[in-house]
Amino acid sequence: ECNINVICPEGDPWRDQIRSVALIQTDGGYCTGTLLNNCAQDGTPYFLTANHCTQGENVSNWVFRFKWESPTCTPTANGPTKKTVSGSTLLVNSAGSDVALLQLNTTPPASYQVYYAGWDASGAAPSSQTCIHHPSGDIKKISFDNNSATPGTYNSAQCWHILAWDDGTTEPGSSGSGLWNQDHHLIGQLFGGQAQCGNNVNDYFGRFDVSYPLLDNWLGACEMLDGWDANATPLGLDAQLLSITGIEDLCNEGTLNPSITIKNNGTTALSSVTYTYDVDGGPP
Repeated sequence: ECNINVICPEGDPWRDQIRSVALIQTDGGYCTGTLLNNCAQDGTPYFLTANHCTQGENVSNWVFRFKWESPTCTPTANGPTKKTVSGSTLLVNSAGSDVALLQLNTTPPASYQVYYAGWDASGAAPSSQTCIHHPSGDIKKISFDNNSATPGTYNSAQCWHILAWDDGTTEPGSSGSGLWNQDHHLIGQLFGGQAQCGNNVNDYFGRFDVSYPLLDNWLGACEMLDGWDANATPLGLDAQLLSITGIEDLCNEGTLNPSITIKNNGTTALSSVTYTYDVDGGPP
């Protein structure tokens, strides 16, 4: 009860980032992690978590559960448990910022409606922070700190120090969960601290800017990147090179045999394009 379900109104500004977070079922318990976008925006399922979660573990055995969320704010109810991906490869890890970058063995299918989180490797100090996590293996929660995090160290790792959470907290199992700044860019992942139910102070997140020189071989050299909705853009395709016409006809009851025309204005041949549209006006 000390944590906030992500379906609650407090989570509304963070709907995209919420979709990027998954519970990790490790060999020995639970951690949390986040799907990351990369500079190529090609849908490679890179996944960020904490180095200490990988210690003594075989990440090829891990199971990643997406959308493990309560369908109601209160009371808390069980969410779906079948949106999982099995297995991963450890690409790089370091105790210096308690970071681990994995690649999932399977790209989450479109039906999972995942989001690839953006990030900021500049090292600029945030003015407020948000954490999305699975405390103690529980369904997904969200926590808020309305004050600036400060640089600090935890077990010799370079971290962002959360002095106190204003809403929510973290617990064991939240380890590896992403920390987002006020611009919705990920800036770290949870290492540890004193925070728990009844004690919302002193959390430490390994700094993404410190980790980035180890990660850029996979993520690319763009330093700052917005998030990306894999369902909104066909994988491997620059949406700006497409011209799409006729969509408005689907909502016009007076149009006979409405159709959509998608034209490729790029230089790369396309084998197929899929566009999903909800004729009731809802999200795809």
